Amino acid sequence: MKISGKQRFITESTIRIGKYIANNASGEPIEKKMACMVTELLEIMYESTSEKPPILKVKRSEAAKQFPMIQIAKEGDVGLDLPSTLENEYDVVINPGERFLVPTGIRVEIEEGYWASIEARSSTSKQLVIVPKGVIDEGYRGELFAQLLNVGNYPVIIHHGDRLIQLIIHKRHAKNLIVEEVDELSVSVRGESGFGSTGR
Repeated sequence: MKISGKQRFITESTIRIGKYIANNASGEPIEKKMACMVTELLEIMYESTSEKPPILKVKRSEAAKQFPMIQIAKEGDVGLDLPSTLENEYDVVINPGERFLVPTGIRVEIEEGYWASIEARSSTSKQLVIVPKGVIDEGYRGELFAQLLNVGNYPVIIHHGDRLIQLIIHKRHAKNLIVEEVDELSVSVRGESGFGSTGR
């Protein structure tokens, strides 16, 4: 369970007040003992509800180790840039309309309760190269690949080490999804209206 900033402030303040009472209680010993017990209980509750950052374990091939370890570049970023680790370090040319499966030399172990996606970096899209989104489940241990599709009118050259894609970690919200088959679905305002249903 995740607590809000307001809840965290109230909890931290209550813990501080409890410690003050415990250290300065001049009444019966039972009052001081109760203050200590309440403070300890609140600390346990606070620690259990404080969300800790997930741990991503990374295994790199020798080719991938030529490049810096993947990491969040700066605060606020959500993606980890992945390098292109090309066979024999030779450049690859993707002609218009063609696609190429680029290897990264990266394997990951995603913490339970999370999943990842492979997506294009913004600079990759500027080259008119499309990267279909790939989903990485927490149990996958294979190498990460990405499909590159040249939708432009000119050849695109991929170099060894180019950072064209990024890995984004997501929290899984539906842990045990129940799939139920029904004869009819409930009525909604949108109904069966599909692409462009809300106009241009």
